[in-house]
Amino acid sequence: MWNVHRFCKGQNSKSIAFKTFWLGETISLLGSQLSIVALPIIALQGLGLSTSQYVSLFTSVALVNIILGIISGLVCDLQRSTTVMLVSVAARISCVFLIVQIFANGHLTLLVLAVLLTLDRSARILFDSAVNVFIYDTQKDDILSATSKIAISQSFTSIVGAAVAGLVITEITIPNAMYLDCISYAIFFCLILFIRNSVGIPLGTGHKETFLQRFRLGLTAIWEDSKLRALLYLGGNWCLFSAAFELLSSVIYVKYLGFNAQELSIQFSLMGGGMFIGNLTLVRLKSSAVVQPRNLYIAQFAGYFIGVLFVAFYFFGCKNAWAFGVISFLLGLIYATRNALSITLRQENIPLNMSGRINSVFSSLIWIIYPLVGILVSPASAWIDAPNILFLVSVAAIVLSLVRTLFVTSTQEQPC
Repeated sequence: MWNVHRFCKGQNSKSIAFKTFWLGETISLLGSQLSIVALPIIALQGLGLSTSQYVSLFTSVALVNIILGIISGLVCDLQRSTTVMLVSVAARISCVFLIVQIFANGHLTLLVLAVLLTLDRSARILFDSAVNVFIYDTQKDDILSATSKIAISQSFTSIVGAAVAGLVITEITIPNAMYLDCISYAIFFCLILFIRNSVGIPLGTGHKETFLQRFRLGLTAIWEDSKLRALLYLGGNWCLFSAAFELLSSVIYVKYLGFNAQELSIQFSLMGGGMFIGNLTLVRLKSSAVVQPRNLYIAQFAGYFIGVLFVAFYFFGCKNAWAFGVISFLLGLIYATRNALSITLRQENIPLNMSGRINSVFSSLIWIIYPLVGILVSPASAWIDAPNILFLVSVAAIVLSLVRTLFVTSTQEQPC
């Protein structure tokens, strides 16, 4: 079977493997934009879900993902990252296909959608854990550049994909658009299959440890490292804000502002534009000059204020899709900077033989915040409308950031 080693040797094989993966990820992300725009419309309009039901849907998905997220990184210490990615992509193809097929036949229900989304998101978590290990294995000399390049693909495809998603969905219907997403996943699967032997066997394979022992060691490594603890606090704080924004922004767009598919795609497209510019800038900068804990803190703090501005636009009666697009663009810029800095800082402080387990434990501890936010938002939506909830959460994130600043100053730790 053809693979990278047939036509390249040594370190060059690592470079070609990464570039092949990067191409496949770009194709896959381009197709995924169709589903990203289509799913809120399916849930909020096709199934007629209320705000509470919509929030509960993604909260239940996140609860299951926490458990599978812990396991995912532990698996990456035992299997090649490319093998894990193949399984993940195959699972995601199946989930998207079943959602669109059942929806097209008129049999999609809230329960069925919840189950399939849970499987899809779980596969995504497994995939993300494998990608972290894959990047470290193939591009460990410049993690920031590699991370930013992948993020550039994410933002670029958001611009192109989201810009045309609304038009495509209008012209060929939601089911046909999501079938195109399945095709993009299939292409990605073939490209990963092509480079499957480009990475070695994980260093943790020879260790005779149970899953529980691996989790405990990952947790201990995080707790004993002051930098990782600081990053964990910041990650949890950011997840509080981003979870609320992810859960409520689509509700505000569709139910409160009445945006259609094309107006909704404007938001995703402009957010992708901000991410594209942010990541493109990071690729060209020196890691040592950019990757500083203080810069991560500043980026997150700016994001919280943008969230307050988003709500202010609504409160003042603005219903222009392009005006909200400015907010989306700025948030995309901040998301790009924040995510690249966070991942790079984490990877720089993780031992190679524990990459999978630390990344999975780290991510799972942060993602516990997501369902907690959903559990609070779902009942609160019966008493407080979505814009007010988003405002309160944004203010809470700002307060927690200030508390962290006071704590760091008082304990003489490096500002983060």
